[in-house]
Amino acid sequence: MTQYQRNIYQCTIEEEDISSDKLLTLVSYNILSASSSKPQFFKTVDIQHLYWNNRKDKILADILQHQPDIISLQEVDKYRMFFYPSLNEQGYDSSYIQRPTKLDGCATFYNRNKYYQIGCIDVQFNDISELVNDDASMKKRVTTHNVGHVLALSELEDDAQIVFVANCHLHWVPGEEDVRTFQIKYLLQKISELHQSLGLKLGRQPIFITGDFNASPEKKPIRLLQKKGFKHAYYEYLNVFEDSVSMYTVPYSAYIDYIFANNKAEVKEVMDLPAISQLEHEVGTSLPSHRFGSDHLSILARYRLFQ
Repeated sequence: MTQYQRNIYQCTIEEEDISSDKLLTLVSYNILSASSSKPQFFKTVDIQHLYWNNRKDKILADILQHQPDIISLQEVDKYRMFFYPSLNEQGYDSSYIQRPTKLDGCATFYNRNKYYQIGCIDVQFNDISELVNDDASMKKRVTTHNVGHVLALSELEDDAQIVFVANCHLHWVPGEEDVRTFQIKYLLQKISELHQSLGLKLGRQPIFITGDFNASPEKKPIRLLQKKGFKHAYYEYLNVFEDSVSMYTVPYSAYIDYIFANNKAEVKEVMDLPAISQLEHEVGTSLPSHRFGSDHLSILARYRLFQ
């Protein structure tokens, strides 16, 4: 069987030398927590592909393949035991936030030889319940125990070059786009608050919003970010390769993972994504597999930064 190879897809044709430009490479990846990779949830997957010890090295190799500057991970429940020591050894510092009632959370890593952290704000999406007035039903629905955080990173070689990176894992229940939209609005509020705390004007620096949004591109949370001036890295790619997915399971396969950027960054390249037909041919009906360590696929984007 011919194994599908993931390659770099060039989004723009360069008409000038960009070797002196500031470039930044990000990876976002829902790595499938060890606490969630249970046989009852993946009935068509070989149980050997669900064991953490069989998945972890595949996941790490996938993350590090193109030596990203910033890594946003979701469903991380092996932060202290695996990801922190493994990526610290590779030159990354990090921040982590755990969900209030679960074992997993979001972890963001950054290359310490390029960036240092100047600010961080945790995002507890349960706090939205305090903003929906006296609507008891909505208070219950927005109490989803999801989390995220926003980091402000400064370049070691240029203190004036600051980037903001948000990492989040949004509510998963199908059809509840209103809850996910609340969460996006709240995340944008937290990004603004971090700017204010640092005395920076919103929109003057590159802002990246990454994570598992549990929403396909036509859904309201994604449209909201686009209306706010953010563009996701795979926008053009998905217009060309419409059947590409970032999550492949039974019974649900879709593109739901994102790297968004404001107008202070221009996407140059992305890592390509397999089509459903390619995954059906190589792995059958569901991930993870002998090759891919999660039910999601990592996404990668390389940007040129504007100040």
